[in-house]
Amino acid sequence: MKSPVGRLVILGLVAALGLFVVWRLLYQPSDSFADDPAVRAEILQTKAQQTGALSEEEFEELYRIAKSSDDPTVLVFAAPAFLHIRSLSDTQRMLVRGLALERLNDTTNPMSQHFAVTLIGHFGEKPDVQLVLPYLSHTDPLIRRDAVRAVGNLGNSKLAPRIRPLQKDPNEEVRRTASEVLRK
Repeated sequence: MKSPVGRLVILGLVAALGLFVVWRLLYQPSDSFADDPAVRAEILQTKAQQTGALSEEEFEELYRIAKSSDDPTVLVFAAPAFLHIRSLSDTQRMLVRGLALERLNDTTNPMSQHFAVTLIGHFGEKPDVQLVLPYLSHTDPLIRRDAVRAVGNLGNSKLAPRIRPLQKDPNEEVRRTASEVLRK
């Protein structure tokens, strides 16, 4: 191809190939998403949901991911993963409770508080109910709902007066959860 058009076509192809090579070197997509903490948390959550168990190594990985990540997506997958594990050892329960207590005071990330209140409701101890009570009036209805559940799981009938007003909460889920907890 000695015509000017042919040379332009070849030059264009060479330029395109050069740009592709540069892009591939600089922005080579990962062959696997397995290193992404949110993806790993989702994989572990799916396994825990399907089998009701995680190996010791998988539990440790999930714990490490949940402890070190500020990504709300990680917390969305980590909390249910912990909840689906049917037989946590006492040590694992203590680790999850400790993680939840650490996350409870993270006021910069509402998902951390949602994560924490949910896990405290399942893995907390009776005295932890005092830490959850302030969340009954949180601005986020999901956190209020989870606080109602946590108080129901950890508390006793003496706390019914704290839950009763939430039967008139503007959010339907909060109202329904408050009614369910009071019926117990």
